[in-house]
Amino acid sequence: MARRIPLSEERILRTKSRGCCTICKKDLVGGGPGVESNLSEMAHIRGVAPGSKHHDPSMDADTMNKHTNLILLCRDCHKIVDGKDSEYTVDMLEEAKSKFETYAKRRLVKDLRDTSFAELEVVAKWVVSAPAPKPERDYAVTAPLKKIRKNGLSRTAQAWIEMGMSKSHLVGKYVEAQPDTAFGERLKEGFGVIYRRLREEEGLDGEDTFFRMLDMGAGLPGVEDQTPAVLIVLVHLFEKCEVFER
Repeated sequence: MARRIPLSEERILRTKSRGCCTICKKDLVGGGPGVESNLSEMAHIRGVAPGSKHHDPSMDADTMNKHTNLILLCRDCHKIVDGKDSEYTVDMLEEAKSKFETYAKRRLVKDLRDTSFAELEVVAKWVVSAPAPKPERDYAVTAPLKKIRKNGLSRTAQAWIEMGMSKSHLVGKYVEAQPDTAFGERLKEGFGVIYRRLREEEGLDGEDTFFRMLDMGAGLPGVEDQTPAVLIVLVHLFEKCEVFER
């Protein structure tokens, strides 16, 4: 059974974990601006190979390597988890993952409060730089709740969207302040390009596309962690525009 973890799953895991160890909460991005290094390690909750730790023969290879069966750890915690099979059971690891995601959401709420126009500008300019979409693509605006269902988003993703809505109005103000009157349309077009590439070319479902888009913008230069700003821009487009219609 292949052990290779798809890059998309790795990025989704890192985004949901906010780049921190699930056990000790240590920040796993080292170095300074422009020279960041990834200090994290991924561990399977249910082992991939027959005979490996907590292997589940009923689980196929694709499911084994999804972010739902992975936890992000620092090197020290990874060694401890692997060395204490009886203590770190599947139930215990899944509970730790669930509790940590709750912690990560609380941390995101704080970061959202501190997000300013400066961070939004970095994200918006990144989005606008995407190539123009095909003009024949037709979209119709859909209500947020219907979009959530249409894209098969989980309660976790819905919670992130609700958090982002608390400041998504800032994007509208930012767009209105731009001297370029076409900036808002180009912002929508840019996100549409990124969204369709993930859905159509990489074959991601709605849930994975949402968190992959968050991850893609989280490492933009200019600010230490762009995740809150990316979430705000993404939710604004999710709520007001046609990016997630198909």
